[in-house]
Amino acid sequence: MELMINQKYIASQSEWKQTTKDMLLEQLLKKELSYHDIDRLIGKLDFEFIPTFVTVIIQIEERSSIVSNKTLIESLENACHPKRGFIGVIHVNKLCIAFTNTSEA
Repeated sequence: MELMINQKYIASQSEWKQTTKDMLLEQLLKKELSYHDIDRLIGKLDFEFIPTFVTVIIQIEERSSIVSNKTLIESLENACHPKRGFIGVIHVNKLCIAFTNTSEA
């Protein structure tokens, strides 16, 4: 029973974290940035988001339904280095990747 509760807690934390990342990506894609909102969301993520940053949108032409958004995001974030960028799905076939501290790359 304790294991089931722990798994449910971890899943809800992961979902909350991804939702917060998605909200942050939405802020970064706006024409006029709200640095207050960006700082507030970054503070919730325990993520150091240092200028300069780059946001990339990737259009996926065909996508297999075999791979879930969660699996795709986790795989790409691990490949990009979890502390230098994060990823969200902004549309069914569009991924958004935000890289931070790109001046050192």
